[in-house]
Amino acid sequence: MAPRKRPPVDEHQLDLFADSEDVGRRNTVVAALLRRDALQAGAAIEALRAALPTDSILGPASVLHAHLIAPSQTIAEHASAASELQRLRETILPAADYLFGASSAAEWIRADWVAMAERIAGLEFDGRWPEIHSTALLCMLSRWEEALARALRVPSWRRIAAPLSWVAKCRCHLEGLDAAWPLLAELAWVAPVRFAQLAPELPAPGLHRLQAVFEREFHSTVTDYAWFPAWSLIAYPSLHLVLATSKGADSPPERCFRTIFDLLILERKGLQVEMIQKRKDLHAQHPDLFGFFMKTRR
Repeated sequence: MAPRKRPPVDEHQLDLFADSEDVGRRNTVVAALLRRDALQAGAAIEALRAALPTDSILGPASVLHAHLIAPSQTIAEHASAASELQRLRETILPAADYLFGASSAAEWIRADWVAMAERIAGLEFDGRWPEIHSTALLCMLSRWEEALARALRVPSWRRIAAPLSWVAKCRCHLEGLDAAWPLLAELAWVAPVRFAQLAPELPAPGLHRLQAVFEREFHSTVTDYAWFPAWSLIAYPSLHLVLATSKGADSPPERCFRTIFDLLILERKGLQVEMIQKRKDLHAQHPDLFGFFMKTRR
C-alpha cells in the first residue's frame, strides 16, 4: 500500500518565530513613539527597516520621529503659524492616527497643540488670520480660563467675530448659558454664520432646543441667524432679563431686537398707545417677526 501524500505545507504559517519577531519590532516602534521617546523610537525604526524595509508603518513612523526630534521655536508671524498648524493637522495627525488609532492619536497630539499655543502666544490678533491665535487653540484644548484671559486682551474684542465667539464660548463653559447669552446675541448680529456653527458646540441644551424650533419655523438661510435674538425674545420673553446687556452696532437685526425688547416693557406697563406705535415699527422692520409676535399675543 502506497503511503498517503501529505498536504502541501505553507512554510510561512510555520515560521511563527520570525513572525513574532516582526510583530515585536513593530510594537517596539509604536510604543516608543507613543511615549514620545525619540531616541528609542529612532533605534526601533532602524531595526525594523533593516529587517523589513518595506513595512507599511515605516513611513508614518519616520514622520512622527522627525517631528519629535525637530527643534521647537517661537513663531513670530501668522503665515508661519498657519503653515505649522496645517502640518500638524494634515501630516502629523494622520500619521499618528495610522499608528495609534483615532482616539490615541487625538490624545497624543494634544501635547503639540499645547506647545503650539505657547509658540504663538506672542502673536497679536490679526483680522486677516482670525483663527491664528493662541486663544483658538486653548479653546480646542478646553482650557477655558486661559483662553478667556487671552481673548479679553484682543483690542475691541466685542466687535470682532472671532474673539467675541471665543469669549462667549468660554463664558458658557465657565459660567453657564445665561452669562454667555448677551455675547451670543451680539455674535448673531455681527456674524450669524459663525453663531450658527458655534451654538451646537456649546454645553447648552436649552439653546439647542431653541435653535431647533427656530430652524423649523423661521430659518431659511444661515444668515437668518442675525434675527435669532429677536425671535428668541418673542418665543421666550423672560430672556429680556438675560439679554438686557447685549450691545451691538445698531444693525437692522439689533434695532428689531430693541423694538421687541421695548414692546415687552410697554406690555408689562400697560401703555397701549405707545405699544401701537412700537408694533408699527416692528412691522416695518420685519413683517414676519411682527406676525410671529402678534400670533403669540392671541
